[in-house]
Amino acid sequence: MTANPAAADSDQCPSGSFCVWEQSSYRGDFRHYTSSNPNVGDHMNDRMTSYWNRTGRTVSVYEHSNYVGCMFTIGPLSISWRCSGLSWSASRWAGTQPCSPPPRIPA
Repeated sequence: MTANPAAADSDQCPSGSFCVWEQSSYRGDFRHYTSSNPNVGDHMNDRMTSYWNRTGRTVSVYEHSNYVGCMFTIGPLSISWRCSGLSWSASRWAGTQPCSPPPRIPA
């Protein structure tokens, strides 16, 4: 994982990485990950607003550390510059371990 100063540029995301930014339009704190991460730590916990999956694999993003809680998947080469309200604490690359079942939606 690597941290960079605030920037408004999706091009700072290296090929083969899952990249996240704290703010929309690729601004604010930036991190990139090259493997599964059971705990993103305080620097990005519950702060992802923009992302780009350049891994070529599906990435599952979890609400809590250690791959627990609500989960959603981000397909290969998916990008979003504004996805406010996402709460995440862990990410897992497809093929490393099975994902949790999707959360049940109350009726």
